[in-house]
Amino acid sequence: MNDVASLTGCPHTVKLGGAPFQVYPLTIQDLGTLQAWVDGQFPDPFDTVNQEIERGRFALGDDGKPTRVPYSVAQQQYMLKCAMEQKEKGKHLIGTPEADSKLHTMEGVKQLLLVSIRKGDPTFSDAQADELYRKMSVGDVQQLVAITHLDMVTSDPKDPTPSGTKSTSRRRRR
Repeated sequence: MNDVASLTGCPHTVKLGGAPFQVYPLTIQDLGTLQAWVDGQFPDPFDTVNQEIERGRFALGDDGKPTRVPYSVAQQQYMLKCAMEQKEKGKHLIGTPEADSKLHTMEGVKQLLLVSIRKGDPTFSDAQADELYRKMSVGDVQQLVAITHLDMVTSDPKDPTPSGTKSTSRRRRR
C-alpha cells in the first residue's frame, strides 16, 4: 500500500461487513490512542496483588466449609516479588507479543475500527463498531489491518524475531 493515497493519509473506501466505510491509515497520534487502550488492558501488578492479599485465599474451615483465610507472610512476599518482576518489565508496547495479542482480540479490532473510521466520521460509536465487528469476516479484519498499516507496527506471531529487530541490511555480492 505504498501509494500516494496511503502516504498522504487519505481514506480507503472498503466494504466491511457488506457496507462501505471510509477507513483511514493510522498516524502516530492514532497509535498513541491504541497504546493507551493497550495500557488499560494490563492492570498494575501491585494493585492486583494487594487486592488478592486483602481478599485472602479459600481454605476448608473446621466445619469443612470453604472460608477465606489470610495468606502467610511467605506467600505475600512471593506475590509481591512477582509483582515487582512484572513491574520491572515495563509497559507492554505495541509491537511486543503481549500488546499485539490484545490488539488482535475482538475488543482490539473494535478499537482499531473506532480509531480508523472516527477520523472521517466522528459520530461513529462504540455500538456501531460492535455491530460492524459482528458482521465482519476474517478477510475483512485482514483488510482493515492492511489498510490502517497496523501490520507494519505489530509483531507477527509466527515470526520468532520481535518486531523492530529485523535486519534491513543486505548481503554484499562479490
